[in-house]
Amino acid sequence: MTKTANEGAAPTISDSKLTEQILNRICDDMGMMLDRDMPFGSVTTTRESSRMAGEGGIHISFKLGFSCKSTGKTGHGALLIPLAEAIAMAGFLMMTPDATIEQNRKLNVPDDSAKDAMMELSNLISGGIDGAMRNTHAGQWSVGSLGCQGVPAGVRPAFPYTEGEELITAVMETQIGDFKPFDLILILPILDMPEAG
Repeated sequence: MTKTANEGAAPTISDSKLTEQILNRICDDMGMMLDRDMPFGSVTTTRESSRMAGEGGIHISFKLGFSCKSTGKTGHGALLIPLAEAIAMAGFLMMTPDATIEQNRKLNVPDDSAKDAMMELSNLISGGIDGAMRNTHAGQWSVGSLGCQGVPAGVRPAFPYTEGEELITAVMETQIGDFKPFDLILILPILDMPEAG
């Protein structure tokens, strides 16, 4: 699967450490909550000068708000998950029968119960990222969910952003249960607080 972005500067070691810890935490938390394996794969981290867009179909953008406790600085980002996989995750969270989840994955618009479950997923995702950043940024940054929305293929996710500003972007292949592998796309602002230790 290809992604749309503009190449920026090379990522730092801290960028790579941060994205790996965040994505690992998301996979662990989601796998435990959904009672399905969600393996952690290799992570490709880059710095981009635009928001990355998912290709191949509709994605759900789980929007993230970042706030630095010591400086008051804020930032925004997102985690993109293909619609079919987001529907499956919502179904597993609601303990929907597997056969129903298989059918629902074909929908172009999730039903109301799936939308509600995706809001819960959004909170789980932001909570996992917040937990991971306690290790990487000495607890100086907090992360909260700003909701989620569908994004057409090739369209950049919507969140407050100044065009041309650098972003940290990471892509990792994973899967949920027995469904086919897919890419998680993580987009972060530049989080410039020093790491702990």
